Amino acid sequence: MTSVYDVITTIKTFLRNHPIVNYVTYGDITQVDLNKTVMFPLTHFFIGNVAITEHAMRVTVSLLFLDIVDYTKDYNANDLGDRQDASTLIDVTIRSYKSPTPWFKT
Repeated sequence: MTSVYDVITTIKTFLRNHPIVNYVTYGDITQVDLNKTVMFPLTHFFIGNVAITEHAMRVTVSLLFLDIVDYTKDYNANDLGDRQDASTLIDVTIRSYKSPTPWFKT
């Protein structure tokens, strides 16, 4: 069971150290006060399923990357703005996961 907590701690540490993440939450999203605008950009994650086999443990982690959208009268659909930052964070996260050095060692 401590392996699951190691996964949670590692994900929290990785996300908290990312320059475009302001706040990291874990667990039930309905328990997060989304009215606190100072929290954004916010990354929320939760563990869906954990399957333990003979030689491995498979953990399903869901990540939510949340930010406040500023709609203006001069909105241009071709302007990526902050969406580019969010896609960069997702890309960095995926690349880190696929890197030769694994996040988690047993």
